[in-house]
Amino acid sequence: MTGLNFQRAAAVHEHRPRTACSYSTAQLPPAQQNGESSHPQAKILAHLPDLPDLAAHLNRTFSPLQFPPALAARILTHQSHKHAIISSNTRLSFIGRRVLNSYLMMFLHSNPDMTAGFDYEQVAEKTLNTYLLGEFVGPKWGIPSVMKWRPVSLDEKIDPRNALRLGRDVSRSIGLYKVAGTAVEAVVGGVFHQFGGTVSHRLFHTRLLPHILLPGRHDGLHDAFHGHAMKICQQMGGLQGSLVEPDTQGSRSR
Repeated sequence: MTGLNFQRAAAVHEHRPRTACSYSTAQLPPAQQNGESSHPQAKILAHLPDLPDLAAHLNRTFSPLQFPPALAARILTHQSHKHAIISSNTRLSFIGRRVLNSYLMMFLHSNPDMTAGFDYEQVAEKTLNTYLLGEFVGPKWGIPSVMKWRPVSLDEKIDPRNALRLGRDVSRSIGLYKVAGTAVEAVVGGVFHQFGGTVSHRLFHTRLLPHILLPGRHDGLHDAFHGHAMKICQQMGGLQGSLVEPDTQGSRSR
């Protein structure tokens, strides 16, 4: 990886505190704490009946973070849904992909097992594939059961939120994994936008990367990096480590 490319990958973090630093919503500037309430679409979104449920789901999944309802709607609404004319996750997923790639590049650059035999771009492509995120991370976050989307082809009598029960082949054929993966990317983009780089970085290492360690498979994070990935995860408190307050052990290890 060239120095220039790494500088670009690290640019997301250069103005942020290090991961071990404390971070809470109380530290956010007023505009961020107020969330999307001042957004011109917020008043329209407020009338959607499922808005509180979307925010409640993200709040439970990523506690103690509190997602503004309008932001939750943006994160969980795919462009295929009728409500996408009001708001969709297209922009947040775009941001999320770049944030994820930056964190992965920094992880690989600091990894003692990263040798000249590995290609950064090839590793990233297999690790952060949108379909892979939708299949292995999306269900862990409960994304398929709450996201708003329209399948490519599915019996109208079947609720899209229950499509995951139809099996892997059907789920892939109707676009479930791609749409769920886009929502995962949007969550990362939304967290970065609302809560900052420190929180989204911890989310990456404790809530996302551990779920794409797929031993023996050609996709997911390469087996050679699994040990380092879990070491960082444990330093940050494990799979349920706090997203806003680092533990003492994690602080000492960094």
